Amino acid sequence: MILVSLGCSSGQDLAVDPEKSTKRLKRIDFRKFDKKNPKEWFEHLEIIFKSEQMVSDSHRFASLLKLIDDSVSPLLSSITRAKPDDAYVQAREVLIAEFSLSKFDRIKAYLQDSSPEADERLSQFASRIEVHFEDITLDDVRKFTVLRHAPPAVRLQLAGEFDSTGFKELVRKADTLSQRAREDALVVGAIQHRGRGKPSSSSNNGFVNQSRPGK
Repeated sequence: MILVSLGCSSGQDLAVDPEKSTKRLKRIDFRKFDKKNPKEWFEHLEIIFKSEQMVSDSHRFASLLKLIDDSVSPLLSSITRAKPDDAYVQAREVLIAEFSLSKFDRIKAYLQDSSPEADERLSQFASRIEVHFEDITLDDVRKFTVLRHAPPAVRLQLAGEFDSTGFKELVRKADTLSQRAREDALVVGAIQHRGRGKPSSSSNNGFVNQSRPGK
């Protein structure tokens, strides 16, 4: 009776989740998390997951934890404690959002800061920097071209509006903030100049030494 109830009388094995039995011990051989290019890193990692037939979110999350260092792991502590069913998906979103460059910085990296490495072919260089230009529009390039000439404080103030504000509106705001920054600088300069013109307290209280030189 026991053999029949277990399904062993017909020679059938107990049903076993193949991923739990074979994949849980599999070690993913992949480079450590790339803070400079997180989106592309995850794209490559998921190709590895697919080739290893690792479809379970929990196994993917466990593998991800092995590929990050101590400077990154605190960002995922809340996910680790909560243990949601989509832990890997949430972790990927957190890390991409945390380490991705803004559009302004990506355009700057593409147009100004990037150059071929020694012995790097131009085709390789083009492929390497192409990721910076993903989803960049002509309007974004126009905004960058103008905004990069604004004072640093103005660029910082408008950084959060770069993606959501149109070209004309962003330039108008940059003009207003730049004018205000120039006026503030003039006021500060006038105050400093006035302060330098006052006699110091150590100048004999305003009296001039009129003693005659010795004969």
